[in-house]
Amino acid sequence: MSGIIRRLELIEENGMPRMRIVRHSDIERLGRIPRSTEGIAVDAIEEIRKYGTDFTGAPKAPIFFFSHRWERPNYCEALGKELVWGTPEREAAMKEGHTVGDPDGEAREKAKALIQWGWWLKRWLRDAERGSADGAELSKLVSEVLFFIDWPCV
Repeated sequence: MSGIIRRLELIEENGMPRMRIVRHSDIERLGRIPRSTEGIAVDAIEEIRKYGTDFTGAPKAPIFFFSHRWERPNYCEALGKELVWGTPEREAAMKEGHTVGDPDGEAREKAKALIQWGWWLKRWLRDAERGSADGAELSKLVSEVLFFIDWPCV
């Protein structure tokens, strides 16, 4: 485990902020990708240390980078409409404290895909280990799936 911890520590040692991540379980609970100002993202090093390692020494909370294109970069949920960049209407909404932009679609397709992928990963590891010689259980492999996503983590 020291390898991933050391690489994450190097980020801070080089003058950058510590990596923040969002838990699969939090996306599942919310049913959407949270915004950074909601305080859902947590420190990556603390999460990896909290969940520990499996019998191979690998983190029981692996981190995955989710790269994507924003679905609704001009959408204002509070006003229920698109606000074109540079318009007085958008500027007024932002001055009033409204959030403009949403990385996901109206049906939360990306959040649903991340939730399904996290479930798939856990099932895949469980099924792979059922056939292994040591018979390790899922709880010994992955306790949580962690994502680095721009919207909640930056």
